[in-house]
Amino acid sequence: IGFLKISNRVNVLLTRAKKGMFIFGNAASLEANPVHRRSGRENPWLRVLALLRANGQIGPVLPLMCKNH
Repeated sequence: IGFLKISNRVNVLLTRAKKGMFIFGNAASLEANPVHRRSGRENPWLRVLALLRANGQIGPVLPLMCKNH
């Protein structure tokens, strides 16, 4: 999605959650976005992903379970 590479759009995405947020995707792809390397602009996801990793908030799966079963 094109807006994922625009810093101010990423900021809007991350600051609008009221009660919580799940981000599904491939962290390696977001970090290695070639658009930022070509343009010389900072990749907005580098700091976001570093913060999530530092807080242990990135994982390979999201375990879900029905509360009734």
